[in-house]
Amino acid sequence: MNLIRRILDRKRLHQDLSDEIEQHLQEKVDDLVENGLSREEALHAARREFGNVLLTEERGREGWRWTAVEDFFSDIRFAFRQLRKSPAFALAGVLTLALGIGANTAVFSVVNAVILRPLSYPQPDRLVSVRSRDMRGTPHPTNLSYPTFFDFRENNRVFDHIVSYRDDEFSLTGIGEAIHVRGYIVSWDLFPMLGVQPALGRGFLPFEENAGERPVILSHDLWKGRFAADPGVIGTAVRIDSRPHTVIGVAPPGFTFPVQNRPVQIWTTLARDASFATFQPVTKQRGAKMLDVMARLKPGVSIEQAQIQMDEVAAALARQYPDTNRNISSTYVRPELENLIADTREPLLIVLGAVGLVLLIACGNIANLLLARTAERAREFALRAAIGAGRARIIR
Repeated sequence: MNLIRRILDRKRLHQDLSDEIEQHLQEKVDDLVENGLSREEALHAARREFGNVLLTEERGREGWRWTAVEDFFSDIRFAFRQLRKSPAFALAGVLTLALGIGANTAVFSVVNAVILRPLSYPQPDRLVSVRSRDMRGTPHPTNLSYPTFFDFRENNRVFDHIVSYRDDEFSLTGIGEAIHVRGYIVSWDLFPMLGVQPALGRGFLPFEENAGERPVILSHDLWKGRFAADPGVIGTAVRIDSRPHTVIGVAPPGFTFPVQNRPVQIWTTLARDASFATFQPVTKQRGAKMLDVMARLKPGVSIEQAQIQMDEVAAALARQYPDTNRNISSTYVRPELENLIADTREPLLIVLGAVGLVLLIACGNIANLLLARTAERAREFALRAAIGAGRARIIR
């Protein structure tokens, strides 16, 4: 109600100002008529002496209004009226900008996720990928077996934490209908290595790698969607592949490991691999090279130093276990970021540059449209200037 009242008061003030100016003009005209001029001549003379009536009214109104704010909204309303009057121009401009901005947004989102900020963990520059170097034929990286990983974990002096992980598919039952979930089997210190605390509960403990242990950590999305975000889920039992597992934690919102497009829904420990076997658990099979490995460097340790020390460990294992480790007497230690993006950096940057050029072309087309539009409105601008519009207002 106060806003409506102020608007009505403003209109009344504007009308009073116009009436007062008109009254002054009439008084001047009457004086000139009494001095012998015709009414028409007197009206022209009074207007010349009084000056630009519209400009005078506008300057008078500026005394009781928020000039910058009202001019801004006035210009916006005028812009929309202009666009309605020229729908073809408006459509061409919108589509041109949509093409340029849309392509850049899509590509930059990929570049941002893959190159700029792929590792959303504390101190990501200290995270490294660790793999064996297979010397058969052309040297190439290969995964680790559990025994080799255990030896790397026990004998290294360069890592705060070194973690193994591999993906697996699980069937989750015990809460409503059975569902298929994607998960990872990891060593116990995954969360300490990443510097991440679960949103609920706790992370894994060392003894939970032992055969027979069945802890599980749920993703935040699975906890919300399947367990209705119930905080009481911690400590409860769920059945994974028909075996009871204990929920010990819930990952933070947005947490994902490893970084990839497909969401990971649960994490459990390598106790699962220590328990499943026909004649020997896979955790004891030195030839079963199935693990990806990530580590966090100790403070002050460089990647080169880590490479040298891990090569020493790998060479010792090759001498100790010639049947399985003879061809993997050295290692690859490189930044995890480099391991993630591999050879995609250059192609992605090239694509980003290409869509940047598309945006520049779109801006050039819009500029041409505006120049043509400005030429068409030259008479309008001249009229506006003639009735007192300032240069800044015309440009705006």
